[in-house]
Amino acid sequence: MARRGRSAALVLQGEPGTGKTTLLDYAVESGKDFGIVRLLGIESETELGFAALHQLLLPFQARLRSLPAPQRDALSGALGLRRPDSPDRFLVALAALIMLASAVTERPLLCVVDDAQWLDRESAGILGFIARRLGADAIAMLFAVRGPSERTADLEGIPGCRSGAFHPRRPGSCSRRGWRAALTAG
Repeated sequence: MARRGRSAALVLQGEPGTGKTTLLDYAVESGKDFGIVRLLGIESETELGFAALHQLLLPFQARLRSLPAPQRDALSGALGLRRPDSPDRFLVALAALIMLASAVTERPLLCVVDDAQWLDRESAGILGFIARRLGADAIAMLFAVRGPSERTADLEGIPGCRSGAFHPRRPGSCSRRGWRAALTAG
């Protein structure tokens, strides 16, 4: 879908060792014509608000200036680029969505998030917000989470696959259909 200008998101959920990271690697390799942003949830950073959002938006930081002032100020505060007031999470999320959408002018964008259960709460909420609002922006978002877990509540409403094992090359597997739909037209 993203290659055809439409966005998609998918959550891959499974126990450790079931091939989620291998599947993400395969999607990245299959998306060589995409801009790639790869995030890794780190357990020791779960208490650092907006840490994963910072990691996601760092390659697009120059686009911050083009945002409307309220969104720019909220996002700048959340990312530690200015003295943070209590940032309005809606404005931060909207600013992040606009920055990603503006980044796909030349080629589609693939955002891959591994170990999403370890994202900080603020970033997880914003990434979920973005994934649920993707439209005609040529963005594919793939999340891999250990699960089931209460820490993945922010990803509710995003299509997903639950499996004991993912097989990227097995015809007909949920994971193959899911990532293919996200990257291509089906």
